[in-house]
Amino acid sequence: YKYLALFYMGEKQNDQAEKVLRDAVKQINEDESAQFLLIDFLAKNKGLDVAINELSAFIHQQPEAYPLYFKLFGLQLQNKNSEAAIASLNKVIELDKLGSAGLKARNVLARYYVSTQKLDQAKELMNVVLAENPRDSEALTLRGQFALSEKRVLDAIADFREVLVGQPDNIKGLKLLATAQIQNKDFELAIENLEKVAAIAPKDIATKQQL
Repeated sequence: YKYLALFYMGEKQNDQAEKVLRDAVKQINEDESAQFLLIDFLAKNKGLDVAINELSAFIHQQPEAYPLYFKLFGLQLQNKNSEAAIASLNKVIELDKLGSAGLKARNVLARYYVSTQKLDQAKELMNVVLAENPRDSEALTLRGQFALSEKRVLDAIADFREVLVGQPDNIKGLKLLATAQIQNKDFELAIENLEKVAAIAPKDIATKQQL
């Protein structure tokens, strides 16, 4: 379905492409991948409002298909409707409570609050996640970044190390740990972690320059 739709798009036959993608949505209902393809097509070719309306209809039909809410959040932010985007994540939290989707929604919303300088709301969400799952890597990373910004370098190092226990190749965690180690004048350890990043992501020029 995907490649047939791409073929029609390449031939400037967008009506045919949309028909193929809608057929895919009808035929493939075991996950959201077909719906995402259609939504991306609509966003690109018919505008964000059309895509958001279509996605909202999918959610109405599948109120517990949580990946759709995260997709909706992204589109609503693109459409500069932050209140609706926040409401989409809060709906996931309301429905899934402390389930995996509910915790993920809190992490995503906390990151958004950080980006808008609503730090108290971000910390509140982060603390709920860590109370439920003390090893949640996203929440640990965020707590470490808060500690780093507040000059609590040793606390930051502890959180970033905890992230790397379960995800030793987590590039973001390695970079943040190296940054904290530089602030703590642990230069040899920082070099070691930057070298790991350079090995994992050889095209990361910024890390090589920092190293």
